[in-house]
Amino acid sequence: MFKELKLQGPNDVNDYLANSSKLQYLNQILENILKDHKVLIFSQFKGMLGLVGDFLSDKGIGYLMLTGDTPNAERHKLIDSFNLEDNRVFLLSTRAGGLGLNLTQADTVFILDSDYNPHND
Repeated sequence: MFKELKLQGPNDVNDYLANSSKLQYLNQILENILKDHKVLIFSQFKGMLGLVGDFLSDKGIGYLMLTGDTPNAERHKLIDSFNLEDNRVFLLSTRAGGLGLNLTQADTVFILDSDYNPHND
């Protein structure tokens, strides 16, 4: 039903961009703001976060990722790393919330796909 995207060779980023209009727009925006801004990118789908993470890696952009499966001890390390170090992008699932998420260093937020349930977002 769905064609699996297998990336290889020097055109990996272009393959992502050719297959996803969301990533096309995200790419345009990130190119302009990453020098001066810290960014949170939310998605309700862990698979989408994985694709965005692969895309960012192929572009040479470091990122951190937190999902509902991330253990508590690891969450605090990730949050501290984002707030205190020069990490520019944090990928989060919309279900990864909870008490203690303090990401005040970020000044830009993207919601790639909302849950359409305001309680969850």
